[in-house]
This record gives sequence, structure tokens and C-alpha cells, in this order.
Amino acid sequence: MRSSFFLLATGLLAAAAVAGACGGTVQQAPAGSGGVAGAAGTGGSAGTGGAAGSGGVAGTGGTAGTGAVGGGGAGGALNSGDCVNDADCGGGKCVELTPGGYRVCQMPVQEATQCQSPGMPGGDECCTSADCHQGKCFAFPVTPYCGGAMPMPHNVCATDGCTPGTGTPCPVGNETTGVCVPGGTWGYKVAGCLLANCVKDTDCTAEPGGRCAAIEDPCCSSPQGLFCTYPSDGCSKQSDCGPGQSCQVQFDPVRQQNVARCTPGIIGCPA
Repeated sequence: MRSSFFLLATGLLAAAAVAGACGGTVQQAPAGSGGVAGAAGTGGSAGTGGAAGSGGVAGTGGTAGTGAVGGGGAGGALNSGDCVNDADCGGGKCVELTPGGYRVCQMPVQEATQCQSPGMPGGDECCTSADCHQGKCFAFPVTPYCGGAMPMPHNVCATDGCTPGTGTPCPVGNETTGVCVPGGTWGYKVAGCLLANCVKDTDCTAEPGGRCAAIEDPCCSSPQGLFCTYPSDGCSKQSDCGPGQSCQVQFDPVRQQNVARCTPGIIGCPA
């Protein structure tokens, strides 16, 4: 009889331990009941009381989850740009000109669907993209037009002049440090090369707080290019400067690089 009550109490302990290990609501195991008195017999002794049952082991709480790291990693700052994400672009996409570099809104580009100057000598090169041996048909200009009277409306066939998004420098005139601008950005209908003396804020270290910015061209629909600006005298657009000044890109002999800053004088645009 004593052995059977010992086994019953042991089973209750094991069941309580299993319930507590899952971390859920733990219920205390019921106390063991006393043993039944032994039957009196000739010279028999009274039965021994059973061992009291012990409560279950409490479960431990779970480990709190770790939140995801956002942005550019621990301590990383977001590089300068015209946008942060697609929501800033009104139906376009926010794209990087180089991996991790300056960001700009890219909008859909419409191809030509009909001629603009039918029958005019030296007029349309194409009426639709089906007329182009290479590239696609667009209304002129396919890259920003920045000087003189605009020619009569006409269409031209055009192809990308560089491969955007790779970070590979491309030439602009005598400069070899251009950045490839994709079609749909800054007045470009096909990819073209824009002058860039920097592509990331980390290229502008001559003074604390330097950043790489697209510098406004007051005479053109596209920027002059990407250049470093610094808090002490920098600018990125004409409105950053005071009366009688303009935002111009100049070589700074102290910083040993081209920078955009406010300088005396007004920029005159070609007629």
C-alpha cells in the first residue's frame, strides 16, 4: 500500500513539471492525500500517512525580441538627395545615381506618337519609335536644352548615352568625372552624362558638414552638376544667396576642389 501512494505522488510531480516548462499558465498540483489507516488485525499496526504532493514548478517568461535596425545601419546617416523614397516623387521612383549616393526622382518618359512637323525639310526624324533603326522616338530635346532660341518642334531618335546606376564615371567635355543620369530625371529623356565632382557626402570632407548637392543652373532645366557645398559659404540654388549674388561653382584653392558658393554678380542667360 505504501509503494502505490509513493508512485501516485511521483506521477503528480512529473505532470506538474511538464506543464510549467512550456511557459504558459501554471497551475499548482493538488496536495497529496493522507494514507488510509491500516486495518487492525492481530498485532497489526496503524497505516502510515501518505506524503503531501508538492506544487508545480513555475514557467519562465520568454526572451524579448530584438527590433530591426533601420536606415543605413548603426550610426549611418542618409546621404543627401532630392527625395528619400518613392512617396516623395508624385508617381515616379526615387533612384540613386550611384550606389548609396545622391537620389533623384525618375518620372515616366513619353515616346512620340506622331510627327510634329510633317513635310518640313529637316523636320521630324521619326513619327513613332517604329521609325527608328536604333533607340526610340522622342520630341526634341532629349537632353536639357540650355542656350539660345529653341528650334522648331520636331522628333528625333535617341538612345542612352551611358549606363545609369552603376557608379561608373562618364566623360563630360574635357572632364572625366561625370555621373550617368537616367532618362526621366532632370529633363533627360534618355540617359546622359552630368558633370559631377562628387557623388556622395563623404566626398566633401574639406569642412565639417559638407554635402554633395545638385547645383541649380538658372538658365537650364537640369543642374549644373553635383558639387560639394559647405556650411560656411555654400549654396545649391540662387535663393540661397543674397541680393547681388549668385550661386556659382568655382575652384577653391584652400579646399583644393570645385565648390558651389555665393559670389558677387548676377548670372546672365543666353538669349
